[in-house]
Amino acid sequence: MAMAIKDYWRSRTDASRLAAASLAAVAASIVLDRLSSDAFGTVLGIARPVGPVVAVVVLGFVGWLVLSRRSWIPGVTEGLAGYRLAVLIGLALPIPVIVVDWMGGFERGINAPAPDSLLFYPSIVVVAEFVFHVAPLSAAAILALLFGRAERAFKLVGLSAAVAIEPILQIIWGAGRSPAWASVYVGVQLVVFNVIGVYLLLRFGILRALLYRLSYYVVWHILWGYLRLELLFTA
Repeated sequence: MAMAIKDYWRSRTDASRLAAASLAAVAASIVLDRLSSDAFGTVLGIARPVGPVVAVVVLGFVGWLVLSRRSWIPGVTEGLAGYRLAVLIGLALPIPVIVVDWMGGFERGINAPAPDSLLFYPSIVVVAEFVFHVAPLSAAAILALLFGRAERAFKLVGLSAAVAIEPILQIIWGAGRSPAWASVYVGVQLVVFNVIGVYLLLRFGILRALLYRLSYYVVWHILWGYLRLELLFTA
């Protein structure tokens, strides 16, 4: 049975696997919308998530195709090394942030509440990877295609943007919500997080990058997001 599953997984292309993950993200947003969940509103301020999620998924998939055709990211990478690396780092990296939270670094409502979080964060994994990494890299790849002699420079700009966008947005979002020291730490941590994520994307492909982000979100947003309310905010 295990060998059959393994052989089936190897028979799939990265495109079909990513398409399945993208459709799952859209399906999760539809279910949350039908349940009148406020998960997207709590975290992203989006009242009706389905339209934005579909738009990001479609544009992100096209961007990923651009990167693949330009050979900026690899195709199918066999072996489990990339998956193990993605999971281990993704599970370990949230631990210092949990310590910061325990020290009073963050306010109460920073995570989508359970049980909606079980659908919200797996959906956001795909959306975030497309927005923060695939979008700037694919934009740089398109510009490099238009101005072929400057491909190396455009790739450097795309890499810099892919590393910097998420930390900058997080610091802006946290301004006034968290102590300055906590915001600075989160910014530094997210730079590290994104450097590793972009490395996994370019070295092993987007599936490893998605698994890495999912592992991080499971610990920080889903598990700790549930426990912190009881441990930190119950008198």
